[in-house]
Amino acid sequence: MIKNVYRGLAATALAFAALAPTSPAHADEYTLTDAITSLPIAEEIRDGYKRELYPHWKDDDRNGCSAGRVQKVV
Repeated sequence: MIKNVYRGLAATALAFAALAPTSPAHADEYTLTDAITSLPIAEEIRDGYKRELYPHWKDDDRNGCSAGRVQKVV
């Protein structure tokens, strides 16, 4: 029984080893500024969004925060 478990584990390890990449991935190098400026800019699309579908996002105390009860720091 134990021998069969070891054989199954060995077969699984070999199967996954065959799927592993043989060389590490290489990413292009950019500065942060270059990366940010290369991001595409598009108009906001709000089709299909209905605020009333999210009642838990209400700002009941009208403090500008809809994330729940917030304590003020003095």
